[in-house]
Amino acid sequence: MSIRQETLIGKRIGSLFLIQDLAYWNNSTALRVSVPNPSLGVDPETGEFRRRVIRIGTFASMAEAEKARDRARVDSERGVLITSKLLSVSEFFERWIKVHSLNVSEGSAERYGQIVNGYIIPQLGTIPLSKLRASHIGEFYSYLLAKGGHTGKPLSNRSVEMTKIVLKIAFEYAVNVEKVMSSNPATLVKTPKVVHKKNTPWTTEQVGVFLNFVSTHKGYKRLLAFFRLSVMTGARSGELLALEWSDFDPLEGRISISKSRGRGRKDSTSSKATKTGRSREVYLDAPTIEILKSHKSKQTQERLQVGSEWANLNYIFTDEFGLPVGVKTPYQVLKKVQRSLGLPEQKLHDLRAFVITELLGEGISPHEVSDRVGAKAETLMKHYASVRPDRRKTVAKEYGERMNEKLRAI
Repeated sequence: MSIRQETLIGKRIGSLFLIQDLAYWNNSTALRVSVPNPSLGVDPETGEFRRRVIRIGTFASMAEAEKARDRARVDSERGVLITSKLLSVSEFFERWIKVHSLNVSEGSAERYGQIVNGYIIPQLGTIPLSKLRASHIGEFYSYLLAKGGHTGKPLSNRSVEMTKIVLKIAFEYAVNVEKVMSSNPATLVKTPKVVHKKNTPWTTEQVGVFLNFVSTHKGYKRLLAFFRLSVMTGARSGELLALEWSDFDPLEGRISISKSRGRGRKDSTSSKATKTGRSREVYLDAPTIEILKSHKSKQTQERLQVGSEWANLNYIFTDEFGLPVGVKTPYQVLKKVQRSLGLPEQKLHDLRAFVITELLGEGISPHEVSDRVGAKAETLMKHYASVRPDRRKTVAKEYGERMNEKLRAI
């Protein structure tokens, strides 16, 4: 067995002080690099960070190993951290998801985790991070679109787009923070364009049918106040679920919206700021105020019945033991009721679109609507506002009458 080793000691490359070993063994060449590692602390003798040896890889020839060594020099000069070529996509994402989850909402962390563990790691996990190319990612997207869903069915364009977002964010972190990649391959691959279907909100009559059913149903009527606030304020579901009784002022007839509950466990009490980061005062109509007062009275009766078992967290919307209503519960009720009544399918967030459409249809300015629902005016027009068919006729009639009057005056 022949062994040949070349050692370059004391070679400064960029800001790194490296020892490089090229070892020829059994017809292959291994490359190792010794790099400073701040996590190991400072060597008291040299005053520099202690170093650790990283195995860059094994190559078929000395020439290939020397090329890898030269690439390591270039990466070092560009500020890219020299890491083991054995670091896999799976190992990187397992580390990244733990760090990233600390900086996003509980719901976003859950969704990112599903994408990482459900799609990325199973298909890309074994590839060394240093060898991941745009072609791998393109093939990955093609696989997802063909049979990446449950039981081998195609994954939706929207889910593939979400996967791309996760890859881009993670690899940007790899490039700019950990510096274990020199560039972001996810930015080089296009995914199918997602067409967002704009939903048609319920009519006022359909909303009335829904609220009446909820108010008389034994299992659902505890959420009547929630749905009433939804269709009268346009507030986001998380904002309503985060409301406490201290946020309700019955004398002034208003609620103060300053926080939001994200997706999580039913007993989770964690709240965050609203989506815009701003608080707002929302005034209520008299019937809605009375519904909230009645809701509080019923909650007080429940508290007296369970005594010391009451959670005493002061939330407006709770279960029979004072725990906050699960963040998915209102949507589940909405689905069951609309199925029972044969109403057009709506998501919980579509009730917000109903409110915005109605407010704008009543001639209230986008600026005032924006103030009430907590969204930018341009966002309202782009994502929420719809034009009812009957309004098209009204607009045509009113415009025609005014324009004809002007034309006759000429």
